[in-house]
Amino acid sequence: MILPAPVGPRQRGLHACTGRSHRVVKGMIAILGGLGAAIMWATTTICSSRSSRLIGAGSTLAWVMLVGLAVTLPAVVASGVPAGLDCPTVGRLVAAGGGNVLGLLLEYRGFRLGKVGVVSSIASTSAIAASRSDLSSRRKPKWATPPLSPARS
Repeated sequence: MILPAPVGPRQRGLHACTGRSHRVVKGMIAILGGLGAAIMWATTTICSSRSSRLIGAGSTLAWVMLVGLAVTLPAVVASGVPAGLDCPTVGRLVAAGGGNVLGLLLEYRGFRLGKVGVVSSIASTSAIAASRSDLSSRRKPKWATPPLSPARS
């Protein structure tokens, strides 16, 4: 026999805690997301360090690029060529990709020669440098404006 939930000012159990439990879950999602990011960062650092010491920086970079290409190529082919793609944009994409490859090559070379803790600390600052340079530019990127704002058109 199933009993009905208690009604009145002295409710107990799950029904009395629903408002509080939603706040706890939202806070836990942020903590679990940060923990997941830290675990992924540590795993990739350890794997990159080990592989660059075993097979070299160039070979590690080649394998990372091949795996990345295999993962992203189906989505790129399925989405097609973007409408606003012009020569200056392609040039900026090529320059950004070249900088990424050069930075990863230097990072893997550092893992091969140096201490993992020092190299990973230096490598983690690259995201800060990229975001600072993006924020310091005068032109606001389209992705930073809301989808229905007049500045987007």
